Amino acid sequence: MDWTETLALYLGTFIVWGFLMAFLFNVALKFMSEEHSSYLVYCSFVLFLSYFSSDHFYSLFDKKEIYLTWFYYDLVTIAFVILPAIVLKIKLKSPIYYLLIFLSLNAVLFLAMHIDIVIYGNNSPWLLWDIYRMCVNMFDFAMIFALIFASDYLGILRFTRYIRNRVSAS
Repeated sequence: MDWTETLALYLGTFIVWGFLMAFLFNVALKFMSEEHSSYLVYCSFVLFLSYFSSDHFYSLFDKKEIYLTWFYYDLVTIAFVILPAIVLKIKLKSPIYYLLIFLSLNAVLFLAMHIDIVIYGNNSPWLLWDIYRMCVNMFDFAMIFALIFASDYLGILRFTRYIRNRVSAS
């Protein structure tokens, strides 16, 4: 195993640990305050389970199809996050939007990597690989922070509201 695989293994473990901590943090907040969102506890559990299972069962996956497997994991995770909100008519808060945005972006990157490596047979790194390497981990950490801070800490939703208001005013 070379150093990049070792680094990826440790980073993946750290991200799973981050989702576990976000879940435990939300459980603790739920026990301390009745006003804390049960749906946020549920979503943090779903994210933890998704990342835990994809990280710990990595050796069971076909290495050639790993990006496609991770793409499917993200789609299933998105479904587990959004379907209960639709069925129970839960108003989504900013951390859930962050989860959906970043899970979707991760899924797009996984699919792009699968297409590039498996379908096109590309073996030499290029810009897509650098974007993937940087963004996937940043998006994972952004989701962990969203689950912990439970706010629009990056201002993405505020910015989209601002743009929407500017467009509708003109």
